[in-house]
Amino acid sequence: MMVDINKIDYCIEPELPRKMDYKIGIIGAGFIVQDCHLKAYSDIGFNPYAIASLTWEKCKKVADRYQIPNAYKTWKELVDDENVEILDIAIPPDKQLEIVRYAVTKSYIKGILCQKPLAMNLEEAKEIVKLCKKAGIKLGVNSNMRYDQSIRALKTILEKGYLGKPILATIDMRAIPHWQTFL
Repeated sequence: MMVDINKIDYCIEPELPRKMDYKIGIIGAGFIVQDCHLKAYSDIGFNPYAIASLTWEKCKKVADRYQIPNAYKTWKELVDDENVEILDIAIPPDKQLEIVRYAVTKSYIKGILCQKPLAMNLEEAKEIVKLCKKAGIKLGVNSNMRYDQSIRALKTILEKGYLGKPILATIDMRAIPHWQTFL
């Protein structure tokens, strides 16, 4: 099949949810939150509502920088805020299970985004998945570049069969994220 590459719709735009004003509670205030998550939320129009971090000073500084209206000294205080609908858990994997165990007891939590790796081992990862499923909470795991335009375009090319039937594939990423301009 010959395909005119100039006429392909590569489907690179993100599929946004119908509701964009979910109140997002972010646990963690490190580099990835500051320069990636919050930048992306801001760029696309999402609603960072609350933040908590291990260090109050850093938490307050990030809240001020991104005009997040609610800063908490502990993650439990954040999760206990009944206005939080989505949790972005951006801390090391050895702490994520504890937070998920607590968060799934809150009926107002509709979604949880965890960082990769999801847990310290397969057993803990399966527990996180089961806890969220049982509570009816959508679970996402942040995986670098998964929703990047280049990956969405490649998905379209493969799904439409433009390259024929794949036998073997590798991906060599040469993207330069906004936070890695030194590349």
